[in-house]
Amino acid sequence: MKYLLVTVLALISHNLFAQTYTAKQLYDEYNQNSYNFENKYFNKTLTIKGKIRSISVGTKGWNQYHNVYITATGYENFIVCQFPVEDTVTLGQLKAGETVMVTGDYNQKNRDAIFLRNSRFIKTKEPAKPTKAAPAQLPLGTYHVYQSNGASFNFQYKLILNSYSSYTINNKKGTCSCDSKKKVIRFISGALKGFAGIYRPTNPENEKDPPAIVIDFNGSVPDLAKQVGKMYLYAYLQP
Repeated sequence: MKYLLVTVLALISHNLFAQTYTAKQLYDEYNQNSYNFENKYFNKTLTIKGKIRSISVGTKGWNQYHNVYITATGYENFIVCQFPVEDTVTLGQLKAGETVMVTGDYNQKNRDAIFLRNSRFIKTKEPAKPTKAAPAQLPLGTYHVYQSNGASFNFQYKLILNSYSSYTINNKKGTCSCDSKKKVIRFISGALKGFAGIYRPTNPENEKDPPAIVIDFNGSVPDLAKQVGKMYLYAYLQP
């Protein structure tokens, strides 16, 4: 009886004082310094709040887990929540677009993603946020650049557009030129020398995507009507 009471109190204390992280908070911390991030969080049980971007259904005899992808920004799968393929009840209760609280064990290392094993979910309600119209012209500011790996987007680097003639990557400046009428940017010197991009205020395939610069490293202006199969880079404007 005494052992049972101690166990119950320990569980209550854990639930009361366990820290909850947001997906965006962990995403920013990881991209700031992935080495320090892993030293801090690896082999720990994490509780994270975020929005489901997509769900991958497992197949018995082929893979062991269902995968629920939690997004930090709306366009990447930063947190992969895994639970046994036999657990069809949990699978049936989840759907893309929902905000959930998930607790799982972070004990598998993978580039640009957190894998949580033994994931347990609690649904939460998010207040509706007013939507802002995308700027008509290419905005100055910070962009996170991603490239498709066939299944999702992998983070590459941070691009800061200082002005319409200057940008910064990894604390090194380069020059660029912008055509406001055609919404085209050409990188003249620096890390992106020879690259060309075009401003995409909205993504017709996903209205929740932030404004972006679609970039071709070969120097051609990307064709927004023919993006499938192209090795374009996508620079997403950060809030």
